[in-house]
Amino acid sequence: MVGSKIVQRLVAHGYKVRTLSRSKYFDDPDIELFRGGIEDGEVLKSFMYNADLLFHCAAELRDESKMWDVNVLGTKRLLCIAQESNIRYLCYLSSAGVIGLTDSQLVDETSKCQPQNHYEKSKVAAEELVAKGIDRCSTFESPECFFVSCDHERFNTVGGLWSLYEDIQQNRFVERIVPKICLPIIVPYILRRLWRGSCNYGNVRYSSDKLLSTGFRYSLGVEGAVRNIATSWRIQVS
Repeated sequence: MVGSKIVQRLVAHGYKVRTLSRSKYFDDPDIELFRGGIEDGEVLKSFMYNADLLFHCAAELRDESKMWDVNVLGTKRLLCIAQESNIRYLCYLSSAGVIGLTDSQLVDETSKCQPQNHYEKSKVAAEELVAKGIDRCSTFESPECFFVSCDHERFNTVGGLWSLYEDIQQNRFVERIVPKICLPIIVPYILRRLWRGSCNYGNVRYSSDKLLSTGFRYSLGVEGAVRNIATSWRIQVS
């Protein structure tokens, strides 16, 4: 999902784009598709030949038996080939899940990582590899937790989104919206514990301060995204 959005933005800005995927297909003559995964060194060499920018979004999310080979060894293989190529910019898509269990209510880049499962541990190990950098290459590690808005936005909760959607549908003033009262956060916390075995409490927020300090701004924000959804829904039912 994230990789597809990056591809679309790069093409829109006039870049010549290559993609490496086992199954994804882009019906666009400006996109050169390579079939395979980051476990295949020969495919990686062809894929990165004479490339300038590299966005690493690949990961094994479900099969625990493959996570280390793909997420860690695959990343190591990719970095070794990138070291020998002309890559001058690398963006690695990580996961906010690397933090694992935390007692902090606000998590940022200085927070200690305490990964709990195979996926989180493999992503931490991959992050450590990427953090060593590549000669002549600018490296950026990105947590996989931003799509629409900052975590701390007022309406970025279930109750907030629900209230925002209803009031936009009824053309009320957003400034007067009050988030609906939901179940205490202890309730979903207990349900997640029963389902996953371990989890953070529901009051943990992930800081976007470092991202915002670069000048980046979300194009929609919570209100804009919900407004688009509400408008689309009205069109469909009308």
